[in-house]
Amino acid sequence: MEVIINKVHINNDIYMGPVIGIFTGRNYINKIMNMEKESFYYAKGHIEAALEEKCLSYFFCTDDIDYAEERIKGCTFNPELNRCDYAWFPFPEVIYVKKLSYSKQINEHIQRFKEQYNIQLINDCTGIKNFTLYKKLSNYTEIQKYLPETIVYKNFDDVLLMLNKYGFIFIKSAYSKKEKVIFSIEKINNKYKLNYFGDSTQNIILNNLREFENFITEYLSKSKFIVQQGIKLLKYKDYTISLHLLMMKNICGKWEAIYRVVKMIKEDFNITDDVGKKISTYEKIYYQLQKKYQSIIIPRTEKINDLSAMLASYTEMSFGTMGEMNIDIGIDINGRIWIIKANCDQVDNLTPDIVDIDGVSLINLVFKNLQDDKSNNKIKPQVLGIYKYSKFLTRNNHCQNDNSVIKVIYKKSENDICYLTEAQNQEYCNGDKNKDITIKFGSISLKVKKVIENRVEFDSNILYLSENLKSQIFIPDNSFIQVLNLNNNQLEFGPLVGTYINSKKIAALSEGKTDHVYEEIAISIKKLNGVCCLFSIGDIDWEKKLVKGMIREKSKWIPRILPLPMVIYDRCFGIIGRRFGMEFRKKLGKDYKVINSIPKLAKWETICALEKNPRLIAAIPKTILYKSYEDIEKALRTSPRVYLKPDALYKGKGIFRVSKEPNGIYKVEHRTDTENEVAFLSNLQDIDNMINHYSVLGGGYLIQQEIKKASYRGYPFDFRLLYQKDWQGIWQPTGIAIRMGAPGSIITSPRSGGAVAEIGQVLKEEFNEDITTKNGLYEKIVTIGREAAETIDAEFGDCVELGLDMTIDIDRQVWIIEINGKPLKVSLKWLKDNALMSRCYTRPIEYAVFLTGFQSASTDVWEA
Repeated sequence: MEVIINKVHINNDIYMGPVIGIFTGRNYINKIMNMEKESFYYAKGHIEAALEEKCLSYFFCTDDIDYAEERIKGCTFNPELNRCDYAWFPFPEVIYVKKLSYSKQINEHIQRFKEQYNIQLINDCTGIKNFTLYKKLSNYTEIQKYLPETIVYKNFDDVLLMLNKYGFIFIKSAYSKKEKVIFSIEKINNKYKLNYFGDSTQNIILNNLREFENFITEYLSKSKFIVQQGIKLLKYKDYTISLHLLMMKNICGKWEAIYRVVKMIKEDFNITDDVGKKISTYEKIYYQLQKKYQSIIIPRTEKINDLSAMLASYTEMSFGTMGEMNIDIGIDINGRIWIIKANCDQVDNLTPDIVDIDGVSLINLVFKNLQDDKSNNKIKPQVLGIYKYSKFLTRNNHCQNDNSVIKVIYKKSENDICYLTEAQNQEYCNGDKNKDITIKFGSISLKVKKVIENRVEFDSNILYLSENLKSQIFIPDNSFIQVLNLNNNQLEFGPLVGTYINSKKIAALSEGKTDHVYEEIAISIKKLNGVCCLFSIGDIDWEKKLVKGMIREKSKWIPRILPLPMVIYDRCFGIIGRRFGMEFRKKLGKDYKVINSIPKLAKWETICALEKNPRLIAAIPKTILYKSYEDIEKALRTSPRVYLKPDALYKGKGIFRVSKEPNGIYKVEHRTDTENEVAFLSNLQDIDNMINHYSVLGGGYLIQQEIKKASYRGYPFDFRLLYQKDWQGIWQPTGIAIRMGAPGSIITSPRSGGAVAEIGQVLKEEFNEDITTKNGLYEKIVTIGREAAETIDAEFGDCVELGLDMTIDIDRQVWIIEINGKPLKVSLKWLKDNALMSRCYTRPIEYAVFLTGFQSASTDVWEA
């Protein structure tokens, strides 16, 4: 079985992985090996998810561990054979604790993995007890209003006390795991309705609660129980409902709701745990709830998600690192949200046989409601989440950045104040009570007063700044943005990325015109919780280090004053753009980072740089500087045809092909924008007159041997390979477009009448290969391309993206014709692949965010 895993460059090291071990019990592994339905389905889903996220995973139990050799005999699913097999694996970097009964022995293994081998744990918690959870969370003012009152049961008077106070109560175990018995008691018209859920379900009406006192007293004496305020919940089709959410950490290490399942309680019953077995999703029934309860505000999904993420964060702060969590919440008949329960030790999994109240598979509903999920829809979302979070954990082993996402709001108050809740002060300032704090955004840094607020209306997902700071720090109001903890009392907000374009483009945006490239950029930065401003050189206030940039808000481009970004993506093309680009870079100085570090790569300096790499020599056509016609004559002695190319022009301008006919006449071919031109010269002394115009514009000429190109459907072809740095700073092939010239043309650009084709199609038809062929042409192309991209980057600085013009000759050898810095994407655009073009435009922004030090990710698959 071939497994592709992630490769990450950390300084001079290469990290492969991550490797995730799923720590479980022997009985569970036996079920997997015996292919028992639910267990086998779950194991299969895990391995498929691991492959999707390019991770390696396996199941193991205590007696599979070989500490002496630092290896584990793991159980993994083989998709090729559709079965599970054993194999020896290295110790994992992340251990995911699943379906494991905790014991002293288990805890000893977990501690040993953590302390001796520095392995990260997902679900490093032995379970959250109901009353312990209530006590911990009640310490946080942001959470208190969502908690029903809860007391420990001591005697029957506690039941009477709470019932007289609320008229409706629950009696449940103080421990959350496997609650086998739950009571609810409701006072109705001087009678008492008692629901009992245990080995069976009962609904009893009592005239006097004392009739049940002896039974309750005897039963509750067996273990520790709590008495909790009852909540009158909303109803759907006469079923009382509560919400069950699966919370998971995402690729950025932040909590998010993977699904929101509605549990429906059978008629006349108040207890939701597996009673009635009717379920749906909140998204599916939301509008029907709105219609039924028109006099109240039904909380939207976003509100549910935000509260659940906040609850998960506080729970983790109280109990230790977790990767997933079940949260049960209720919405009462007044639209108020209540937290019922949270646990991490028995997280539920969806299986194909679970259907909703209408008979629809719940897995299908969950995937329908997941936003930005483009992954294989056969893989359960909660399984994918484990590997996304694992990649975050392992990446943070090497890059320790303490950042989070928050909403910034300005409020009327005294000047120069940053308001923090206790939780925020603990998270961002390590609890430091110092009165001052430094906030940074782009090139601006301000020292302001820090005020710690404990009032309920101050939400820990929102950071409040005094209104006067809006015109000093310039963070857009109501924006979601990342926060980076630099040191105690030093916070940086971002990422703020600049995109440098020409003034005509800025004017067009100001007039209300749009541009799909800039829209892609704006969407990608929003997904990464950052700000991207577009500006030209004339929009910069060099003295104040400010720009008048265009940002996209509510589907419109609007002008805003912003700090000069510390990382800038240069997308200013053309001769004037390059000239301004040089001036722009000189004025910025060394503290700023411009990706596309030089405005334009010349052909000769590129060839010289590539020839320094011995691994590329065989892929570089013989190329010399043109000094006189004699150089052409000399070159034609070893090559039947040669190309003359201007050193610094592009788009195929000024290119000539020269060959010597059998009769001694020289044939000179040239392509204008619209037609082919051919001239015949008795000698080459007059060639300077033909190329002089382009030589002046292009800074001289090169002579390059012609490659005998392979053909596709009778047409010789070359191809444009776009290499870009991804969100981790790694060179990746983004796309390849095969280019065939117009009949009789010496260049292949689509601008000059050429055509394009997909690489896979050409490999199949002409070479009987595909992109997966081992040691095949595609593998050679990508390998040579990456080597070239890394070589140019090392020589000239941060290029972020390079357009490699390459070809395959008639002997199947791969050649580099030339490399373009700040490349256009015309050839790729002709493939009419929207997903490809989106990736072309967003990868540089993802890399720019990576350079800012804030959390980045791949926004096209949200992985990344």
